[in-house]
This record gives sequence, C-alpha cells and structure tokens, in this order.
Amino acid sequence: MVKILIPWCNYMIDRTPLNRLIASIFVALILSMIGNTSAIAGRWNTLEPDSGGDRVRLVVSGNTRTYYRLEPGETMSLDISETDGGKYRIITRADMSGHDRNEVVYTFRIAIDNEEERLYSRASEPTRSVHRRGLEEDRIAQSRTLELEIPAEAEYITIRIGSSSNDAVYFRVQHEQEEYSESADYVFYSPRSYSQAVGISTRERVSTYYMLDDADRLNVEVIGPTTLKVLTRVLLDESMRGRINYSIATYEDGVLKNTFPLSTIASQISVILDQPGVIPSRGESFYVEVPAGRHRYSFTLPENHRQVALRFFIPEQHLTRSSH
Repeated sequence: MVKILIPWCNYMIDRTPLNRLIASIFVALILSMIGNTSAIAGRWNTLEPDSGGDRVRLVVSGNTRTYYRLEPGETMSLDISETDGGKYRIITRADMSGHDRNEVVYTFRIAIDNEEERLYSRASEPTRSVHRRGLEEDRIAQSRTLELEIPAEAEYITIRIGSSSNDAVYFRVQHEQEEYSESADYVFYSPRSYSQAVGISTRERVSTYYMLDDADRLNVEVIGPTTLKVLTRVLLDESMRGRINYSIATYEDGVLKNTFPLSTIASQISVILDQPGVIPSRGESFYVEVPAGRHRYSFTLPENHRQVALRFFIPEQHLTRSSH
C-alpha cells in the first residue's frame, strides 16, 4: 500500500499501475486547489494618499510596513478612480506614545466622494511588536482593521481625525485586486497608432488618453499570453446628467472578439486639459485576454454617438516582451 498524506486527510492506494495513476491525478488536483487558494483570495495593494498624511515606516514583528500618520484635526485623501472598486481595508493603529494607559479608544471619520462622513470608533491596547524604525521605545497600539465595499464609480476616499480627538493614528489603506489583476501590477502601455491624444487631470496628476475615431486608427499591438486592461472615459458636456450607458467593441486581428457594456457618471475630480466645457466621466475598465503570439487590437463604439477616450495597461512583467 502507498500512503499519501494530505493535510486534511489520509488516502490509501494500492501499488498497481492503474491506482498509481489515479493517485497521481488525485494528488495533482489537491495540490492545484492548495496552490490556487491565494489566487482566489486575491492580493492587497497598498495605496498612497494624494494629499495629507505623514509617511511613516513602522516595524511590525520585524517587518517594515508603510503607514500614514494623521494628527487630530488632519485629513488625508486617496484617489481610487483607477482601482475598479471592490473591497478595501483600512488598517489603523493608535499612537500611545507619551501615555501610560493600557487601553486606548480612538475615532476617525471616512467619506467616499462627497457622501456624508461616517464616524468609526476602535478600542485597542499597546503592543511591543510594533514601533517606528529606530524608535524601539514607542508605544503603538495593536492594529484594528476596517473593511469597506466601494463601488467602481467611486473616485476618492477621505479620512479625517476630529480636532477634539486625543490620539494620532497610523493608517494603511489597501485595495484587493480583482481576478485579472491578482498576479501582477499593471503599468501604462502606449498604443501602436492613434489619431488624437488628450490629457485628463485628476487631482493635479495628468494622464494621457487616446480618442476613439471612426477611421479605426486607434490600435494596440500586444504579445501574448497576457491580459490587456482598458480604462475608458466618456467625454460629456454640461447637459449630460445622470448615468451614461455605452458599449465598446473589441477586435482582435480584425475579427470581433467581444463587446463590453459599460456604465458611468460624470467625474467630480477630473478635468480635460484645454477643453473648457467638456467633462470626463469616471473611469470604467474592461479586460481583454490576449492569446499567445503577436496580436493587434482595435476598438469601436457600436452606438457611435459618444466621444470616448481610452488608456491601456498590461502586467508589468510582460512590458518588455510587448514593447514596440
């Protein structure tokens, strides 16, 4: 008998060719399930504030982590317009330095876009396993984590500590990447050809987008296998209110691959450079699976009554392979 040890079960198999084959398949399936556990759970990316918050390096159980510190009365804001929404977690730690208390109760406020702030309160106690780098005598509280589900159309998170609060707080904000993003960080990728580029500024950070046109001149050439992320924005005028529905057809080497239905609203924090009266929508993304080999992608608007600008991304580890 051959005894195969699996963490949660013991499996006994006779030593015959057929049963050895069955055992191999069984073990491969189990290991595949184990290996995919982290993929199913996704991965967390730490976000950096666009404004506010003092960057601090905390040593947590021997590992260095980046947090952002707010004093009472201070605010920080994070741009999430290109993160596709989903699950966010906010890890907090109160600074108990200068206090001899064995417990702390601290509060902070969070707002999504222009929604009303919500007040959160957390209780914690000091831990010896956390301190600022080089300051082992620090008294910093154990972490308390808040998880939020935020829609894709949201553009920014604001975190504030009331001026009447007693304690400074360290914050670490993270976003769980969706299925397509979990194995890689996406980086900007320029198209092969285009007719017009526009600059869109979000909180004073300018990004280049490329306009769709009827002449099919916007093309992206990619070497697969990989995943192409396409970030889209509709160009609106002041008369366009409410939710805007639109679709983008994607062609692979001249053959229709997929049509992606999208929905958005006007952005509250982004502007188009040198085009007064034109308002960009919030960014909406879709993903194109690129098979092995070199492929050219083009895009059209089936309804053909919107002005749409696109911006492209691919996984960072594939950038050199797909560079023009």
